[in-house]
Amino acid sequence: RTIGGEGIRDPSRHSAEFLIKFLAAVETGSLPEVAVAGNERDTELGPQGIADETRHPRAWNALHDALLANDSVRSAELIESGDELLLNQPSPTAGHTPLMLLAMGHCDEGLIQRLLDRRGSASLAARSRQRRTAADYAEQEESRLLPETAKLLRELEKAAVQQTSSSRCPVCGDLLPKRPLLEFHWDRAARGQEENGLLQRFFADESHRGLLQAQYHQLNNTKKI
Repeated sequence: RTIGGEGIRDPSRHSAEFLIKFLAAVETGSLPEVAVAGNERDTELGPQGIADETRHPRAWNALHDALLANDSVRSAELIESGDELLLNQPSPTAGHTPLMLLAMGHCDEGLIQRLLDRRGSASLAARSRQRRTAADYAEQEESRLLPETAKLLRELEKAAVQQTSSSRCPVCGDLLPKRPLLEFHWDRAARGQEENGLLQRFFADESHRGLLQAQYHQLNNTKKI
């Protein structure tokens, strides 16, 4: 089920059981709380200061180039001089952050700690298009990283998730924006600023407010309604 041609764009983020319940709820016009099981995140306490990994737009940058070329000297220079966007930006297609590329084994392993010491920690819990974090890539056999490095990344990832747990989807763990886009449109309709008749009918039905629940974030944050 979609709104304006968009809906749950990546079903792999949610279990089949969840999607079936969601579709059934939409068909009946009722959106009850959907039970969440099997996706609980670890809740170990960790260091403070973990930033929001959702604010970095996908794009290709010079640090991606240097890392993929295994140019440790150039990568180190960029890490030292780069701003938070450069150090955490996901690539446009695969969604790989510089931390993920380092975790895969590109360049000198020591650059991982330097990136974290700078402002690269904002992407510790970020996920690629394949739904993998830097720690996931570090634990792969082909990454060639020391076990201690992979363990450190996993512990830091858990700390980042714990610190932002109240702002994450209870189903897939994605970090949510502070305000759902659907809520903005709802407020706009309440002020009488919505001219589309179909949307006026949609926002007039209070039963649809269930879509503002966190587990429906792929719907309530879609850019086209």
